[in-house]
Amino acid sequence: KEEDFKAISGFSPIKNLKYLDLNQTGLNSAGLQPLCATDSFANLETLTLANNNLDDEAIFFLSKSLSLTHLESLDLSSNELGSLGAKVLSMAAGIKKLVRLNLSYNRLEGLGLKSLADSSLGRQCVELNLRDTGIGDEGLKSLVKVPPLESLNTLNLSDNGLTEVGVEALCQSMVFPNLKTLILNNNHVGDEGVYAMAESPLFSNLEKLVMHNNDLTTDSAISFSQSKTITGLRSLDLNNNDLRAEGAQALADSINMKWMESLDLGENKLNHEGAAALANSENCSALKYLRLNNNNISDKGAEALARSTTLL
Repeated sequence: KEEDFKAISGFSPIKNLKYLDLNQTGLNSAGLQPLCATDSFANLETLTLANNNLDDEAIFFLSKSLSLTHLESLDLSSNELGSLGAKVLSMAAGIKKLVRLNLSYNRLEGLGLKSLADSSLGRQCVELNLRDTGIGDEGLKSLVKVPPLESLNTLNLSDNGLTEVGVEALCQSMVFPNLKTLILNNNHVGDEGVYAMAESPLFSNLEKLVMHNNDLTTDSAISFSQSKTITGLRSLDLNNNDLRAEGAQALADSINMKWMESLDLGENKLNHEGAAALANSENCSALKYLRLNNNNISDKGAEALARSTTLL
């Protein structure tokens, strides 16, 4: 209830709090207002407000708070924020130390993304989760002229309806020059989008790439294997695509696999030939984690993996 949140805001011992989790508490803008008006959160470093009823008005109260000067991590996932809320948040003057921001499962759309990216808040973020925020290809296109977000190293753009059109446009920019982790699950990037990524210097610092369910085929595996820019991956997750045995062979033959520690090719119709290609590859010697579930590798594939002298 609103009076409960008012009572919390006046509770003096919370002035020493560094972590506050109000996940799934029914919090709305009326309840958030007294929390933001108090000076009791001056030492707060992590604030979780996920799975509530917060709308753009709530973000107005949050952005006006002067007591969140030490806040480093903010989780607003699964609320009712729109592009206006994203814009208001991007102009917040009191959260200058914020480096981790989770806005997943809100309706920010392209306009909200551009507001965030083209702000001091966007430029200070190290980790940004924008899963299922309605960004779409037009949102990616809007980033092309945005100044580089040099601090950003982890970005989640899963479930945003992205296709090769938006990815190809993004690849013409240098908006994420220091990105190390990129998560693109459940989009429609396709082989053409992967080809653009593999050729773009934008992703030259990538260490982890996750692309579940993106309409990828053998051609995508070949693009990764021949890339001259994405050469430092430590973790690659292409689960639930259509790489086939030929795709596994292309990766196994690639020097780009030399430093790979984690590889997930589950549900890719690799069969025993794909498993054997990986098992016999000297380029896979650094692997510590290999997932090949639901690939019909049969006894032949299992035997090849068991006999491998490189996957030790």
